[in-house]
Amino acid sequence: MEKKQPAPEKRAKEGSPSALATNPQSNVPNSEVARSLNEILNSLLSEDEKTALEALTSHFKRL
Repeated sequence: MEKKQPAPEKRAKEGSPSALATNPQSNVPNSEVARSLNEILNSLLSEDEKTALEALTSHFKRL
């Protein structure tokens, strides 16, 4: 069988639903912004709250 090559990544027009999501103020991808926010959130949570949050996160990822 012939393997298909992955399609080259295309950047959608800005403002379209499939455009790469970025923070408009800094042009930083939202995944990096979310990571920073998660680090801040984790620093504010107690160990029990972190455990509960991790359990909820893993549960919803499986849905």
